[in-house]
Amino acid sequence: MRILQICLYSEGACGVWQRVKQDSIELIKRGYEVSVFSSNLVKGSSANAVSNVVIDDINIFRFKPKFKLGENYMFFNFKERFFSLKPNVVIVHVYRHPHTHYALKLVDELRKEKNVKIFIVTHAPFVDDKLRSLFFGFGVKAYDLLFSKTLNKFDKVFTIATWEKDILLKFGVNPKKVVYLPNNVPSQFFKVKSKKYQGKKVLFLGRVAPVKDVDVLIKAFSLIEGDFVLKIVGPKEEAYWNEISGFSDSRIEVLDAVYDLNDKIKLMNECDVFVLPSKREGMPLSLIEAMSLGKLVISSANEGARDLIDDGKNGFVFPIGNVDALKKRLEWCFDSNNFVEIERICLNAKEFSKQFDIGKIVDKLEDSF
Repeated sequence: MRILQICLYSEGACGVWQRVKQDSIELIKRGYEVSVFSSNLVKGSSANAVSNVVIDDINIFRFKPKFKLGENYMFFNFKERFFSLKPNVVIVHVYRHPHTHYALKLVDELRKEKNVKIFIVTHAPFVDDKLRSLFFGFGVKAYDLLFSKTLNKFDKVFTIATWEKDILLKFGVNPKKVVYLPNNVPSQFFKVKSKKYQGKKVLFLGRVAPVKDVDVLIKAFSLIEGDFVLKIVGPKEEAYWNEISGFSDSRIEVLDAVYDLNDKIKLMNECDVFVLPSKREGMPLSLIEAMSLGKLVISSANEGARDLIDDGKNGFVFPIGNVDALKKRLEWCFDSNNFVEIERICLNAKEFSKQFDIGKIVDKLEDSF
């Protein structure tokens, strides 16, 4: 069986691409032939990626965009390669993107020859309108009004967060087609022995971009005295980094992005506290990865984090953008009087994360083939 996954990026710091990549690796282990179509752009960079490449036995085909509107809206033509491949299953990623409609059109044509199934993974794009410009906010509302009903043309609509379902039902999507299929954690994370909590090292791992609100973490950490360490790891959006990098706190270490899975696991396991201060998240993969390693996680109270964290039970949330609230929570986490309770929370986090083991998630995906 030939499976085709289609997404915007297949190189760079992109959470969707990480999901596609890990799903593809697991499917190949199960005997499927997997290809990925994407643009030839590198997420978070002005560079172009190699047109055709094989990564972890995934056949990746990259296409130059015909047009591009911002970082996350573009169209690339993959018709010729699609009909050469003739996939049995097509999985498109992210609702509201042109390639999802184009894939539907091509699948309809291919169905004249053979049976083909097509699924969409929404990736929770239903964020607060206040986080969008007026132009993009209007565009989103217009799109939903005109095209949301096309979701019923997919064989299944996979959500990565539980809160998405109510929104999709309001769009008129058939509830029988909506399936919760969250981001997953590679099995390697569960094989690692978690490091004992010492309350010294804090980690942020992800894109250093305005939406991630990294400056909130820097400000909160800098207000705390003591021999603590904060590591900021990830690709940096130049304008934002220039704006926030004027701190003088020598306890803050800044590292480049880490893409190798084993290096990532080692880096995450060395920390005590994992902080995700984002303004918005759909279903944050880094958060459940940290939880799978038994880390104490703190996140802003965005939709994605609140879907995962039961405050005080398996982690903590704080109000988005609230420096003082994050400072107080970090101080509590650094206090050795709280370590017994913290160890309990970390154990709960690790147990909670087991439901996101990639094997269980791909089992569910296979059931839809």
